[in-house]
Amino acid sequence: MIHSIVDFIFSYLCHQEADRCWAIGGNILPFCQRCTGVYVGAGLMLFLLPLMKFKSNWKILLLHILFLVQMIIFGYHLIPHNATIRTLSGQLFIIGALYFIWYNIQNRWNLIQSDSKPYSYFGGIIATLLFLQLLIHTPFLFSFVLVEILSLVGILTILSSALTTLILFFYHPKFSSAKNSQRQL
Repeated sequence: MIHSIVDFIFSYLCHQEADRCWAIGGNILPFCQRCTGVYVGAGLMLFLLPLMKFKSNWKILLLHILFLVQMIIFGYHLIPHNATIRTLSGQLFIIGALYFIWYNIQNRWNLIQSDSKPYSYFGGIIATLLFLQLLIHTPFLFSFVLVEILSLVGILTILSSALTTLILFFYHPKFSSAKNSQRQL
């Protein structure tokens, strides 16, 4: 049941070439290795959101920019790489993208700004990178099903993050006050 839903959804999002898809326990995932990193990585990043209780600095921002920029190198195949690197590049990319979306939400609305250190967040990133590698290299049906479920969670994470950003943009106090001043004219 889950496999048919995931297969249908990803038929619109991924090329699904079998030679570029992971086979877990003899079952071929309905998305490529890079999409595995992106969508399952987004599902895993959802669990790291509560750990983003720290103020960013230029080093953290630069690291996440590098997570985004590396996709140019690997996404356009500027250097040769294997299946594991494709998955890791997708996962690092979505970590960078979701970080900036969540950072924007937190920064604009002052939701979470404490002096805590980002150690648990970065530990969580390393754990999610390793966990996904463990899942895709484990030959069990359970791993296959868990990867498919996490991919659906990842799609929902990406969509809800983008939608939240749009909604908060239009309800931001600066935007609302500019709209109200135009009405008064």
